[in-house]
Amino acid sequence: SLAKTGAYYSKVSQILSRGNHTVFAVDPETSVFDAIGQMVRNRVGALCVMERGGRGVGPEGEERGNDAETLVGIITERDYLSKVILQDRASKTTRVRDIMTAQVITVTPDTSVGECVRIMSERSIRHIPVLDSFSRQVLSVLSIRELLGTIAHDHEKQVQYLETQIVKLAALVHQVT
Repeated sequence: SLAKTGAYYSKVSQILSRGNHTVFAVDPETSVFDAIGQMVRNRVGALCVMERGGRGVGPEGEERGNDAETLVGIITERDYLSKVILQDRASKTTRVRDIMTAQVITVTPDTSVGECVRIMSERSIRHIPVLDSFSRQVLSVLSIRELLGTIAHDHEKQVQYLETQIVKLAALVHQVT
């Protein structure tokens, strides 16, 4: 059946299983200039802001604290443009903490790709961190581009499956007539 193809049920865990998902991160006290340099070098549009022993947020926005590195925010290209460039701030003296988005929207590996896209669309975000369901550590940061690519691939699989079923049905109809 179509449900067995998994096309409608893709999970974030399937994306994570496909390859290397390096988490690029900065400390909250890093200068915005250095953070933007890291984004450019790594060709990413967002960095996780991590703090040792800091207070982080869970998938429902609840506060969490521990001695491990904790997600305390995210800094994106959009943060830089709207909170540094348009406010005429100096990127070398402005700290990431001053412009990061502290209320980070996150997902887990069990979240469906469709749900991720819905969340990102509703919240007008282009990057979403994936947190381990148990340890709450950051596993990856997914971009809308990556998620839409997965959906396109899933749709391709659905079309192939449906084409196969049509051919089988046509063969059955031909046998009957």
